[in-house]
Amino acid sequence: MPTTENNENSHPRAMNKANKARREKELNLMKWLKLGSIILGILIVLIIILGVVYEYVYKPNKTLARVENEKISVSDFQEAVRYQRTNLINNYNYMAQIYQSFGMPMDESTKSSYETQLSPEYSGFMGNQIINSMVNQKILDFGAKEAGFSVSEEEINQRLESLFGYYPNGTPTAEPTAIPLKNTPTISAAQLELLKYTATPLPTEPVSDITSLEEVGPSEPTKIVEPTSTVSATEENTESSETAPTDVSQTPTEVMSPTPSLTPTVYTDEMYQKNLNNQFANNPYFTKEFFTKQIYYELLQDKVTAALAKDIPAEDDMVWARHILVKTVEEAQNVIDRLKAGEDWSALAAELSQDTSNKDNGGDLGWFMHGEMTEEFEKAAFDQEIGTFSQTPVETSYGFHIIQIIGHEVRPLTSKNQKDAISNAYNKWLSAAKEKLNVKIGNDWMDYVPTDPEFSPIL
Repeated sequence: MPTTENNENSHPRAMNKANKARREKELNLMKWLKLGSIILGILIVLIIILGVVYEYVYKPNKTLARVENEKISVSDFQEAVRYQRTNLINNYNYMAQIYQSFGMPMDESTKSSYETQLSPEYSGFMGNQIINSMVNQKILDFGAKEAGFSVSEEEINQRLESLFGYYPNGTPTAEPTAIPLKNTPTISAAQLELLKYTATPLPTEPVSDITSLEEVGPSEPTKIVEPTSTVSATEENTESSETAPTDVSQTPTEVMSPTPSLTPTVYTDEMYQKNLNNQFANNPYFTKEFFTKQIYYELLQDKVTAALAKDIPAEDDMVWARHILVKTVEEAQNVIDRLKAGEDWSALAAELSQDTSNKDNGGDLGWFMHGEMTEEFEKAAFDQEIGTFSQTPVETSYGFHIIQIIGHEVRPLTSKNQKDAISNAYNKWLSAAKEKLNVKIGNDWMDYVPTDPEFSPIL
């Protein structure tokens, strides 16, 4: 017979209680699993939504820099970088086409310059230039408005039309783009003595392949051909009828009809609008609005610089100097000692100077005015006497200089001098405008520098 324990376990009521408890546990577990799955699903959806919001809402509108209440967002910054990269790539391709048209490979220095600027390693430098340039544009806007300068919509449209070669009111007369050069004094004897130029020797031997007049002898007079006498058509026909029979098979002289001139296609407003829209229709890197804004800033800066240029004098205090640049103060002192001992300046410059741009012509820097050199170099040069060289090394961020002064006088400004003076005046004006404004530039712009459009260098 079965035991009591087996009877209790096999009792239907006991089995129902056990099953019911187990079933309740299973149901509770399923509920928690479903709830957990729902919560997990919601979290995943939230993460995706937050990612989308960050990528397409927060990130593009994140402020990288601010000038007063005007901000520069990530999207503004990235569009400006892409615009710069697009211009560089277009210029590179244009240069490549020019070289190709002459059947020549692109010059290595030119090619290397573009490839460096468009390399991923250079992105930080480009980003730094762009963010500062955009801040300066905002400062220009504030400063120009305070000074009373403005740019009209009509002026922007006219510049935009000219960029596309569209002149509805007729092609304007070209204006000179460079400031004419002014006469400058010649080099004095004292300056020549300092420079110790070596005259270029002239050839002393006669050129052997020129035959002397005696060997040639007198030339024969040129024969003059008398012009053929002209007879009338009647006389010609009479004479011909008497001397020769008429040749009926003779082909008559062909009379050339005038070639019709080509009629130029009129550049209409409709064509201009079409070209303008096509330019930006398939351009994923910058918009028409961005491009138009760049024209606005360009015109505004032109107005400010034109006003500043009126105050630039026609002449300025200038120094003509040359230098020898070395790395250490000990090397600089050694150069000074050798110059004092009578060694030739040009020879020492060629041997020791680190300024490869002018070491082979005695370190000659030419004439320069205030604002063109570093502050330390400029002060030393303008304070030094003509004909002397530095008795102590002049330290700048480039190294240690020994400076020799060839001339110091008030001179008329050349075209380059005037451009430099205007540029210096504009930079000072911009700095003064900046001091009145609250300008902030963040430190995280580097995280948002784009590297598109992609650059493919020519192999």
